[in-house]
Amino acid sequence: MALRTSFSHFLAPDNRSTRQQVLTAALHPLFIPRYAVSLPRNQELTNQRLQLISTLGLVSPLDLQTNPTNLFTAVETLALVDLSLATKASIQFNLFGGTLVRLGTERHQEVIRKVANLQAVGGFALTEVGHGNNALGLETTATWESGEFVINSPNVSSHKFWVSNTFLGAQWVIVLAKLIVGGRNEGIHAFLVRIRHDNGSILPGVDIESMGMKLGDNGNDLAKLAFSQMRVPREALLNRYSDISPEGVFSSTLAKTSDRFFSAIQQLVFSRICMAGIFMSASKLATLIAIRFSAKRLSTGPTGKSDTPILTYQLQQNALFPLIAKMVCLDITLNYVKGECVKGSKDAPDLGSVLKAMITWHSERLLGISRERMGGQGYLACNRVGPMLGTAHSGITGEGDNVVLMQKVASNLMRKKDEEMPQLKYCPKRQLPEMANVATLELLLELIKAKEVMVVGELKAAVRRRQQANMSFYDIWMKEESDRVQLAARAYGERVCAEQALAALSQRPDLAVFLTPTVTLFLLDLVKNDLAWFLLRGVLSPAAARGVEEEWTQAVKRFGSIAQDLVEAFDIPEELIFAPAAKDLKEFYSKKNYGEHLPLAKL
Repeated sequence: MALRTSFSHFLAPDNRSTRQQVLTAALHPLFIPRYAVSLPRNQELTNQRLQLISTLGLVSPLDLQTNPTNLFTAVETLALVDLSLATKASIQFNLFGGTLVRLGTERHQEVIRKVANLQAVGGFALTEVGHGNNALGLETTATWESGEFVINSPNVSSHKFWVSNTFLGAQWVIVLAKLIVGGRNEGIHAFLVRIRHDNGSILPGVDIESMGMKLGDNGNDLAKLAFSQMRVPREALLNRYSDISPEGVFSSTLAKTSDRFFSAIQQLVFSRICMAGIFMSASKLATLIAIRFSAKRLSTGPTGKSDTPILTYQLQQNALFPLIAKMVCLDITLNYVKGECVKGSKDAPDLGSVLKAMITWHSERLLGISRERMGGQGYLACNRVGPMLGTAHSGITGEGDNVVLMQKVASNLMRKKDEEMPQLKYCPKRQLPEMANVATLELLLELIKAKEVMVVGELKAAVRRRQQANMSFYDIWMKEESDRVQLAARAYGERVCAEQALAALSQRPDLAVFLTPTVTLFLLDLVKNDLAWFLLRGVLSPAAARGVEEEWTQAVKRFGSIAQDLVEAFDIPEELIFAPAAKDLKEFYSKKNYGEHLPLAKL
């Protein structure tokens, strides 16, 4: 029990009081999952849950100035209860409130003070239907005219999509729009725009429409916004870096319009880490449910009777255990990236982008495999894995499409000099191919580092070769080398994760019982999944490759000795798991429940 507690604190080291208070508040009956409800009722429930949490005063956008990790803790903890609730909280306190804190000045303090207790609810309007990933091409305009800004959506392609919190009653929204002063485009800026009166009625000049039913995240009231010559005061401009005088004179401390845009969206770095934390929590909950179910679900044993837990099957172990090991190592890395983000490290944007992509991709895969390995019980909404799987897809494209984020990471890797890349101890062309056994932690890390160095080198060479053939960089990047681009970013992310996992193993010998089999399986799995790549380039001999496969099989078996204790160490309160598949299925089905945790009359 002491080891479990230590491991739990190791994975979730920050703001333990906030975490505990959120979990205690979630014991309120309002948080009991409900599935047979309409879309409006689902969204209203999420709003009510957020309102209850806000009364605790546990999280505020002002945490950015005093305790930034508290934002991450609150959102991750809420995700154990309700993914839509966690997403709404992230938008409210981090993306909306955090942008106000970062870009606002004294004139915006009144609204900032109201964010924490939901007296001011807001959204963040960036994406346009015609400009998903080309945010620099936004068409919404904010034109300076007679002492005010006129916010306008000139056509359908400029309508703002996926604006969280705004369909049911947000009073405010931060609008990203092109600032036009005297006919000159001064670049994209952020504006605090009031969209509702205090009584909830919508202001003239803005049209709000529900996005409708989605694959998941249906508790989140996402909306489409369109503006029609909506006049807002001069003070609407978030003027930390740019301002306009009452006489209409524009000034900015940022000379480039591109820099003005990136300053307007800088809170997205925190949002991506929040997104990663949300789906890390979903992954933990899903693995706990799947492992508990697998340990109790009996199927055919040697006697031909249903007397053997499916968790003992190699099929079940090979499917689940490597995913759990990777999840834990991603979680270790997430804690590292949070620290880099809070410190303002120059690498924080790339680290946040690559880890958000890796965690959300992994969460979707882990949830999908968990659902499959739970059979029909995984398909039932009341067992939670299925609904979380639907919502996990939102993480893959929300707050920046993963593949686009990986392109940005790869482009920055291209700028690195050789001495800035990982330094190798063994030559991947001469020394590594001569090794008959590479299944040690040292050599596995060496292979992971070598892959990053080689992939980035191959990408640079391919770009140079095609440019010499007079091909444009755009065509090279978007039409010829996209596979290498994605592979380079992934190799970078995997190397960072491998290094952080090994650092944890070195720094916490008291947790070796959990960390040694976890980290070993993770590194073996990374290399095993890329054996074809290593063999094609002659980095590994066939014998060494077979050795990796054989050791992976044994590592999966060894992980089985800790799997159940490890997932219990996630420290998810029993009262908040809810899934019957993780508890007593016979008791759940001893009465008519229609797949619900509450009687239908109470839904």
